Amino acid sequence: MKHAQILNRVLGSIAALTVLVGLSTALFFTYNTFERSVQFDIFKYRQKLEDSIRRTAGAEYRRYFLLKDIAKTLANAESGEILANWLRQDIELLKPDGDLPHLVTSIGYRDPKGSEPFYEFDFSTGAWTKEKQFFKGMPIGIRQDFSFFTKETSSRELYLVINGGDTGRTIFFRLDRTGFIQTYVKEIVESMNPDFNFKWFDLPASDRGFEFKGEKKNISDEYVFRPFTILFKRNHPVIPLIIEIPGIPDARKLLDAGKQYGGDTDKGKPDRPPVFHSGFYVKMYSKNGAYYRDIETRAAVAFLETTLIYTLVAGLIFLLLFQLQKTRNLRYKEKEFVAAVTHELRTPLTVIRSAAENLSGNIVPTEKLTVYGELIAEQSVRLGDMIEKILAYSNIEYKKRRPDPPVFMSLSDFTRALKPSLITLADSRNITLKWEAEGLPETGSGYPEVMGTAVTNMVTNAVFHAYNGEQGEIRVRFKFLIPDRLQITVEDDGRGIHAKEQKRIFDPFYRDGISRNRQEKGSGLGLFITKSKAVMSGGRLIVESPYRRIDGSRPEGSRFTLIIPFIPAK
Repeated sequence: MKHAQILNRVLGSIAALTVLVGLSTALFFTYNTFERSVQFDIFKYRQKLEDSIRRTAGAEYRRYFLLKDIAKTLANAESGEILANWLRQDIELLKPDGDLPHLVTSIGYRDPKGSEPFYEFDFSTGAWTKEKQFFKGMPIGIRQDFSFFTKETSSRELYLVINGGDTGRTIFFRLDRTGFIQTYVKEIVESMNPDFNFKWFDLPASDRGFEFKGEKKNISDEYVFRPFTILFKRNHPVIPLIIEIPGIPDARKLLDAGKQYGGDTDKGKPDRPPVFHSGFYVKMYSKNGAYYRDIETRAAVAFLETTLIYTLVAGLIFLLLFQLQKTRNLRYKEKEFVAAVTHELRTPLTVIRSAAENLSGNIVPTEKLTVYGELIAEQSVRLGDMIEKILAYSNIEYKKRRPDPPVFMSLSDFTRALKPSLITLADSRNITLKWEAEGLPETGSGYPEVMGTAVTNMVTNAVFHAYNGEQGEIRVRFKFLIPDRLQITVEDDGRGIHAKEQKRIFDPFYRDGISRNRQEKGSGLGLFITKSKAVMSGGRLIVESPYRRIDGSRPEGSRFTLIIPFIPAK
């Protein structure tokens, strides 16, 4: 039986460990899956925002189509007078307060047939100049071939140059790079993303490799998913999204009437915005924290819900395993109980049967009839006591009996009636019983049946299990605890109870290892019944082994203490 119990515990531990490992593995793979999913979702969301902003910004470059038409008209003017009139109209149109503001900073033209070959109107001063500063500031490529855009010069200026064909006239536009971004791109980008705050940066060409310190352009690459921090940390880090505004593409593609705008990397995708560098960056700050806050919050909630489901399933499995283990242990204890009860019942029944057979066979001398009668009566009491314990266990275990209400009682009568039988029991085992019941209230409301059962069981356990047939001493003390508690203590100086056994001695059918090995009498129900009745009556039963005396010493024996309600009479 013992080996079967050990095997049962080992199998239960293996099953519990398997469930724990399975739960850990499931949570590990679930976490990795959620982390990869969040990283991908952040990447897609970032890509969506970047495409939206670049597409929006790229669409604004179509405003430069108007410059192409203006430049061709000016370049092909038939006379200087017509050219002058058109220039006045175009200047009004392109002024900061005109209908097409902030596209250019100046207009210039080269007219080989005029008296002065170079003219320029500067919108910042509002005046014409005939100096050659405009021409001198242009890159050498334009001076040699006036037919295309430069992507950007060292002075960070952009030019549009259109030749006039037969007239030999050339029109120059110095583009308002900063004004264009600030006026058109910034306004429409911010209006289309109301949930963000923006910061704009203009970086020179020499700083094109610039990185914003402490900020990653692509946070999804090294993102770490921390669901508890996401949901419960108040100050979530505000991480911006950094996007470069696309630059102006090659003029031959932008201004070609048969094609849409686009860079060299966008072949086959004419609807994509330009991808040339502009030097303008925008930092986008979500007003709710990190720009991916909603993504990771949804993922964190889903992850915790999944974790909770896994944990609940594992908890149910653990509960089933625990109940199975408990059922097996109870079955094992019941088998032990049946074996113990069978042994205990067999002894009195054998004695009663033997005495009855001798009496019925008229082989008992007349002078011994009284002895046989007393023997039968004694064993009948023992048999009845065991049956009462079994019935009490059944009533407690299946809750068929409610606790009795307190009754009026006399403590002095109770202790006087209980003491003789226990002294007789102790004397039969050569044990001294000391009884202290002084200074108690005379009468009051209490639980005499529970108290009697408790004292009898505690003293009986000490008599039969503490000293193993050797001489010893048992002390019983009654003490009233103001205002409404009675404390009953039973202590001995015997073998004591091992710490591991103390947690189980109040379990039904449980008998410690020494009692089982020595085959000592007992069913393992006495302490269970005692504690159960004490708790049902509003009291408690505790054990200390070893225990500390008033003088500070710690004997090897055991101390059982019952504390139960008792209301003294007024």
